[in-house]
Amino acid sequence: MKPLRIFLRVATDLFVEKRSVTQLLQGMIIELMERFLQESIMTLVSPKKSIFHAM
Repeated sequence: MKPLRIFLRVATDLFVEKRSVTQLLQGMIIELMERFLQESIMTLVSPKKSIFHAM
């Protein structure tokens, strides 16, 4: 019974760790997307680089 208890504890720890890593990756992806969108919007709005300014 003791090896089963150890196995369950390790499996639970791995599950929690995997979930934490998944949440961390999701947060990083969201942050990268937000930065990319901000830079893209600022490029469009910027008077020197604006596609509207070139027209």
